[in-house]
Order: sequence, then structure tokens, then C-alpha cells
Amino acid sequence: MDIKAKLALLKKTAENVDKKHQKKKKPVEKPALVLPDFIEEETPEGTVYYRETSFPLRHRHGSLFLYEIFDSPPEILAFLATDENYGEMDLKKTLFVDTETTGLAGGSGTCAFLTGAGFLRDGNFVVRQYFMPDYMYENAMLAHFLNLVKEHTGFVSFNGKSYDLPLIKTRMAMNRLRCDFDDYFHLDLLHSGRRFWKKTLDSCSLTSLETSVLDFKREDDVPGYLIPDLFFQYIRNKDFQPLDIVFQHNLFDIVSMAVLIARMWSHLELAECGNLCGTEYFSLGRIYEIRGDEEKALSFYQKARNSQLPRHTKAKITENIASILKKRKDHSQAVQMWEEMAGESELDITPFVELAKYYEHTAKDIQKAIEYTDKAWEITSRKRNAGFMSSYYAESEALKKRKERLRKKLEKKSKQPS
Repeated sequence: MDIKAKLALLKKTAENVDKKHQKKKKPVEKPALVLPDFIEEETPEGTVYYRETSFPLRHRHGSLFLYEIFDSPPEILAFLATDENYGEMDLKKTLFVDTETTGLAGGSGTCAFLTGAGFLRDGNFVVRQYFMPDYMYENAMLAHFLNLVKEHTGFVSFNGKSYDLPLIKTRMAMNRLRCDFDDYFHLDLLHSGRRFWKKTLDSCSLTSLETSVLDFKREDDVPGYLIPDLFFQYIRNKDFQPLDIVFQHNLFDIVSMAVLIARMWSHLELAECGNLCGTEYFSLGRIYEIRGDEEKALSFYQKARNSQLPRHTKAKITENIASILKKRKDHSQAVQMWEEMAGESELDITPFVELAKYYEHTAKDIQKAIEYTDKAWEITSRKRNAGFMSSYYAESEALKKRKERLRKKLEKKSKQPS
């Protein structure tokens, strides 16, 4: 047998041995998707899964009805956004958006596995909840959501400006989808809620506002920090049942955002009737002051000042009133306010500094200005002894300069012929 024949025989023998000992690999079967009550839609980008829940506008959520949202006047949106342009925002063409994500910190590695969007359709408030059952479905889900966005002109969210919308924009960019969300109105109710109730409530989270101002209490809700783990559990075993509570959580978030707008409008109406507590009047006074409506601000500040409030809170209200009076050059009333504050002040130098400014620049009484500067210096020294070193250093430096300037003015004045 020649060499070529021997090599051919050895090769054939080796192949037979490999076939004999080779282990057959069984194909891995992926579990079938079982998504109850979901719409499955085929799109050019792939399969999209979403669920829709439709509420009649007479549906009651806590103490409010859904129709009250769309009865709210356009000016309330401008008021809540502190931007007059929002008076043109149309709630009937707005998406109420909330996401549930694979992580709480955000970043490019975090996905929104559930994107909820509430909107008005055929006289009902519809909440559509897009679901990403696996990462391969993200592109199709985002593209379908983007088409829904294009049918509307604005967003309402709760912390969505900082979290939800930037996250969605990031994921769309990574999926090569173009979105121009910056061209849309976006009312973030987290900021509005804080402006209204930060001085009244310990927390201005959405669930806290639900309980305190919407009279709505969730039953069997899931804590937000558990939601990513529930999704990863689903990815492993494809059992959707534990995620049902997450979808309910997302649904409540969206409906609560909607009725919260109506609640804020009724809050302003109650303010005119005198049915709010002192801290709520304080907050409204501050909002109107920022908006430049001094008359409204003074009115609400005065109502807050006449309420039962802690002394330090009343002092802050009095300071705000005096600031407006000073701006309006109503010096006699402003001085009266500062003197009242000075009589009760223990560690606040503000009234003494304001009085020193008044007597230096307006009344031209340098000696009186020095007296109030010295009183401010005494308070600052007490702060140092009490260990408030950061405020001591900041205040003492400014007071030193003031004292030096007043001393020079007094010397100059004393040298002038009488």
C-alpha cells in the first residue's frame, strides 16, 4: 500500500471515530411569551407588545374626576410651569409619560422595559403601556412609541425632565431613532408639587401627594427599588404574573399625574376663598412673588402671617413682605417689619443688616446705621461661640467691610463744617 492510500485510510478512520464519540447537542428552546391582555403588533422594526387601559372621563381617582383635568383653564399650565408660553399647551394633545426601568441610576446601560403614556382618545383617557419582553424588542417598542409622540404636542411627567425623557432620548439615539423632544412642551409636576407643598408636607413624592392632596391610597403597591429585580426575574423565567403589580404601579402614576393638575387648579381657587393652611399660603405667596405679582404675593403672605405658624417661619414671611415693600419704596412699612423681626431675632442678622442699609442709604443717619451693624456683629459673634463657623466667617467678613465704610463716612461727616 502506497503512502497516499495509507493517509486516506487514516483520515477516514479518524472521521469515523469522531462521529462515534461526538455528543449530539440538543437545540435550546426559548420559552414561549405569555403576555395576558397584550396587543401584539407586527411593525417594520419588529414585534411590539403593549396593553391599553381606557378610563371614561367620569372615572374618579381619589377625590377628583378625570374630566376635571380637561376643564382646567390654559393659564394654570403657565402658572405651574412658571412660563407664560405654556398657556398655549393643549392637554388634549399631551402625553402623560412615566417609565419603569432596569436600573434606578440611569445611564446608557439602563433601559425602560415599560413605557406608559396617557392621552385623550375618543372621549376617554387611555393609558398605553409598552412592554419590552426582551432586549431584542427595544428598537420596535421605541419606534412605535415615537410614532405616538408625533401625534401629540407636549409631555406631562413627574421628574421626567431629569430622568424619564432623557433616558428615552438616550435609548432612541442608541437605536438610531431621531427624536426632537426639545420642540415639545414639557410640564414636570415634581417642580410644581414642590413649589406648592414643600413647606407643608414632609415629602413631595407622587405617592405622598396622592395620599395628602388627592385622597388616593394605593393598595399592595410595589416599592420602586424592587422593580428592576422583578424585570430581571421575568427575563430568567418568563413568568409575567409578578410584573402585574409593576404595570399597576405605572398605571396609577400616570392617572395621578393627570388629576394632580386639576387638584393644583382647585388649590388656587381654594386660596381665594381662604380655605388653605398657613404654609400653603406662604408657598403661594412665594410663587406669586417669583412671577412678579406683588399684590397677590403680599395678600397671601399676610394670610400666612396671620396663621398659626412657628416663629422662624413667620420671621421668614415677614422678611419676604419687607423685601417687597423695600422694592416698592414703602420704607416706613418695611422698617416696621424689620424692627419687628429684630425684636424676635436670636441668630438671624438679616433685619439688622437691612435696617443698617436703610439708615445709611435712605435716612442718611450714619450713627444709627452703625448701631444696627454692631447689633448684627453681636449676633454673628454668638454664632461663632455656638459653633456655626461657616456662617460666622461669611457674615463677619461682610460686616467688617460695612463697619469700616460707615466709620469712614462718620469721620468725613464730622469734619464737615456745621
